[in-house]
Amino acid sequence: MGAVIGHVSLALEKMDPKEMEASLEIALMASERACGIVSRLQDFAKNKGENFIKVNVNDAINNVIRLIQKDFINNNIKIKTILQPDMTIMGDQPQIEQVILNLLINSKQAMPKGGTIEIDTKSDNASVIVLVKDTGKGIDEELKVRIFEPFFTTKGVVGMGKEYGSQDAEGTGLGLSVSHGIIENHNGTIKLLESSPQGTTFEIRIPVAK
Repeated sequence: MGAVIGHVSLALEKMDPKEMEASLEIALMASERACGIVSRLQDFAKNKGENFIKVNVNDAINNVIRLIQKDFINNNIKIKTILQPDMTIMGDQPQIEQVILNLLINSKQAMPKGGTIEIDTKSDNASVIVLVKDTGKGIDEELKVRIFEPFFTTKGVVGMGKEYGSQDAEGTGLGLSVSHGIIENHNGTIKLLESSPQGTTFEIRIPVAK
């Protein structure tokens, strides 16, 4: 809600009616976006575990790669996979694909000059484990504890415009928060395993299908 508060405050400071109107319009857009996200998170909570079926996590990963591969190649990003067989969970495949997509988008944003992403799957008998590794610039130490907060983005305050941070569609600060909700609803965990100037690794763990 920082964007709403920020733009309402700016509007109150404006003497020009047109500038005030512009600030209030952005505040309205940010509040509508916030309502949509809250609704999505509520849907995840309501439907926890309902209609889950057996999902091969490898299939979800390959579907996402097919979707984004051309764009990533055009941005000099190579994706390689090391996928062990029979990575089956009980879940919702489109939601799992959304989590993978969100992580890949994050990796892309961390590698503006290109790089490599590696996606590995394995199992410890109790859980299917997915590792997403990139060769990007890493996450600043003071930001690591906040990355799963709704509306938080390292690109700036959501919806606050270019003078306050990112205004691009991908800089919404929603991807990791929604991903965290999805994985929790699959009785799993998602965490930042490591991040440095040499790259970042995220780990997902979801119980193996019985």
